[in-house]
Amino acid sequence: MSILTMLKEPDGKWSFTRVSGFILLIHYMISASYITVKTATIPDFPTNHFYLIASLYGINKLFPRFKEAVKNVAEFIKPNK
Repeated sequence: MSILTMLKEPDGKWSFTRVSGFILLIHYMISASYITVKTATIPDFPTNHFYLIASLYGINKLFPRFKEAVKNVAEFIKPNK
């Protein structure tokens, strides 16, 4: 299994959450390595990055349900002809 297949949904579409999380992980690994080499200390994982990843994941999971709920409400409100 390659990294590119891990970043896609089961239906073959790119997952925004997985791609952005992967980019954040790579960014953190590079910056943490740089800080470790320059200062000889291991930096903490920034909590705001964790919150960003969690919120992106949550938005990605909630959006299809929100879209379906709006569609159901629109069908319920639609006047009968």
